[in-house]
Amino acid sequence: LRGGYYLNFGSCISCSSLVPNCKECLSNTTCGVCQPSFALSGSQCVSCFSLIPNCQLCSDNSTCSICTAGSFSNGSSCISCVDGCEFCLNSSSCQKCTEGLFLNGSSVCVSCTSFMVGCKKCSSPSTCDFCSFGFHLDGGGSCVPCLQSLSGCHDCQNSSVCLSCDSGFFLDSSNSQCQTCETNMTGCAFCSSGSQCSQCLGSYFLNNFTCSLCK
Repeated sequence: LRGGYYLNFGSCISCSSLVPNCKECLSNTTCGVCQPSFALSGSQCVSCFSLIPNCQLCSDNSTCSICTAGSFSNGSSCISCVDGCEFCLNSSSCQKCTEGLFLNGSSVCVSCTSFMVGCKKCSSPSTCDFCSFGFHLDGGGSCVPCLQSLSGCHDCQNSSVCLSCDSGFFLDSSNSQCQTCETNMTGCAFCSSGSQCSQCLGSYFLNNFTCSLCK
């Protein structure tokens, strides 16, 4: 019995193989000290999370020292932080907010979109770091709709590079811009590319991915 091993009929066997998650054992069925994030419950090692909800590290089966993200320890249990808070020291003061929220002067998490339309992640009420789908960052830390910068653009990387187009448009790979389906294919209403039409305008019919005028 030394250094995480137990003497069993002349052979040294690791405690963790005898008792799961055991660091030091008293016998081949009884653990004395558990691995980190586990605590003794009877003679076995049980995860802190199972013993104390939302507990990441515990000193015994009733005392939590470190809680999972979104909660804090009051000694014996883990208490949830305020809504939108990822890390807090108590129930009234947040230290770090979840993505999409920022910490105001009152230690409260506020949504980025409540101050800046289209902002997914921000560092202040006036500075956006990452925009939501369908928006791009301008030079001043604000989010601008892709459609405002690029005609027919559904989602974009910036003001000059489109990633996907709206219905009735296709993405031109030569310049990363959206072109109307009818630009390349007369009578085409909807297309998957500049050479394959999927639906024609009213006075045309679809024939092998192109539109022919009805007679």
